[in-house]
Amino acid sequence: MSADKIPAASSPISAYGLIGDTHTTALVNRSGSIDWLCWPRHDSPAICTRLLDENDGGRLTVGGPDWTFRDRRYLPGTNILETRFTTETGEVTVTDFMVVHPPTTDRTQACAKTVDTRQRLLRIVTVTKGTVSGQFEVRLRADYGQRPFAFDRKGKDRHLSAKLNEEHKLWAESDHPLVSGEDGTLQVPFNLTKSHRAFLALTLVSEVRSDNLLWLDDALEELRHTRQYWQKWSGLIEYKGPHRAMVERSALVLKLLTYSPSGAIIAAPTTGLPEAVPGNRNYDYRFSWIRDASFTINAFCNLGYSREAEDYLRFLSDAEASDASKLRLLYSISDEQTDEKVLDHLPGWNGIGPVRIGNAAADQDQHDIYGEFLVAVHAYLESVAYDPPDWAVKRIPAIVRNLAEHALRHHGKPDRGIWELRDGSAKLQHSQALLWVALDRAVKTARKLGGFKEEEIAVWQDAANRIRPLFDDDCWNAEQGFYARSPGSDVLDAAVLRTVLFDALEADSDRMRSTLDAVERLLTDPEDRDLVYRYRQDDGLEGKEATFLACAFWRVGVLALRGDVDRAEAVFERLLDKANDLGLFSEEIESGSDAFRGNFPQAFSHMCVINHAIRLQRCRNALNAEQRRRSEKSPQEILETIK
Repeated sequence: MSADKIPAASSPISAYGLIGDTHTTALVNRSGSIDWLCWPRHDSPAICTRLLDENDGGRLTVGGPDWTFRDRRYLPGTNILETRFTTETGEVTVTDFMVVHPPTTDRTQACAKTVDTRQRLLRIVTVTKGTVSGQFEVRLRADYGQRPFAFDRKGKDRHLSAKLNEEHKLWAESDHPLVSGEDGTLQVPFNLTKSHRAFLALTLVSEVRSDNLLWLDDALEELRHTRQYWQKWSGLIEYKGPHRAMVERSALVLKLLTYSPSGAIIAAPTTGLPEAVPGNRNYDYRFSWIRDASFTINAFCNLGYSREAEDYLRFLSDAEASDASKLRLLYSISDEQTDEKVLDHLPGWNGIGPVRIGNAAADQDQHDIYGEFLVAVHAYLESVAYDPPDWAVKRIPAIVRNLAEHALRHHGKPDRGIWELRDGSAKLQHSQALLWVALDRAVKTARKLGGFKEEEIAVWQDAANRIRPLFDDDCWNAEQGFYARSPGSDVLDAAVLRTVLFDALEADSDRMRSTLDAVERLLTDPEDRDLVYRYRQDDGLEGKEATFLACAFWRVGVLALRGDVDRAEAVFERLLDKANDLGLFSEEIESGSDAFRGNFPQAFSHMCVINHAIRLQRCRNALNAEQRRRSEKSPQEILETIK
């Protein structure tokens, strides 16, 4: 590799913030550079790829040689990012956002598709002190950096367009002149005094029109509209506990990761961010996993967002037209294929490849997904008091039956499991437990929903009783003192913690207490006992994987459920402190350095923040109620209780 092709050092993953419009998102570096942007959808080819190609990747920058980062924040209750800089002559604030045109936040209205699908990214510079000089720069590279943009000179010199694909053009405009370079780069220089502004807008259009140009007042109106939408949406959160700020931020992240035309929710907006440094554990997370359904719908229902939960459930139902009789592990948010391939021209974050698009795990056998889907269905129906809309009334009974039939067919059989193992299948403890969960929720749903024969419910209940020994007894390793990953195995897998959260195992049983002790002893590092590894054995992939953040939150849940609420709250608060300065989490965290690893921001991590904040609040309330009840007992009642 020649010297000029050696990848420059990438910014830390934690350096980024997220903006979006419920169609797609962009990652904004604290330096003011937008380094990742897929347009028009989350899964579209990226036009800003600096995240994975520091030297040559597309980017949208703002600044000047004397600009120094000061701090940043989201405007309260929004996904609008403000970054402040100081210069030799003044101070300036950069406001970044994408204009939102999703369905109304009114919960009384039926789910609706997005009406206005115009997509626009806006950057507004405001001088707050002195005089500031700088420039916007637009350096885009289409199709994951493989093709430069060529802006034409049609129209006025502050409005230029470039072809994005066969369907869309990119319309760039500003209140300052656009200077187009030979390589397709645009510069927008500005020199502003206090209280004056400059803006840059990129708009996705089907055709360029000169009769609807954007001016500064229009840009400020877009800001007002977008701020109003986000604050109204976040104001509907029903959680009022001690971790309101982090719960709100996590909810706003999940909303950004939705694709509003369908209700899909992607696992993360990025691909290729490494889980091990060095290593080859780099995957594309811009898909919607069935496994995420249970925690996502629980999170939305717990916060009072029944419509978001319904939208996601409807997407899953529509994605599988057979009413879950032919369920896949993951789905694209569009109709495109999920075939995996490597983009050799991208060096990767910090030069760590490969960069993959698509996901080869899509066709794996993973039997836990049937339980995940039924947990989601059950949670949604509980949240709407078993009075769902007509489409759900018609389809949910068939979905429940098909998922229960999957559980009946697959119990006792090997699969690749929650971690999407690429080195073989096994009769996994977690998968067998989730098959029990599938039948348990099928029974509960059928009895409350009605319309099911008692004979079929009895079959499901009997099968659930027969499955229990497969994960409770067969996977118990008495010699090691923990539930093993599979029968006869000595491998400890943190996924066992999740089975407790779904009521498959009791948190305060002797076996589970011993297992949790083993997790804390064997799946954590001495320098940081709060972070938890998924497992420790060789899995056939390169590199030492970082700790998995969701596992750390699952441990919090188990501690709370067994009554150790004080300890659970202390661990939870220390985990929250590991978020970046904007309250965002990646998938994994490196023990010792707290460096973020894996795709970012990660929906799974933020679901855990929401669900465990609520779980802790409920466990604390239950504990306080029990203490009050005990304090009201007479001495004779206390003596009888002790006996």
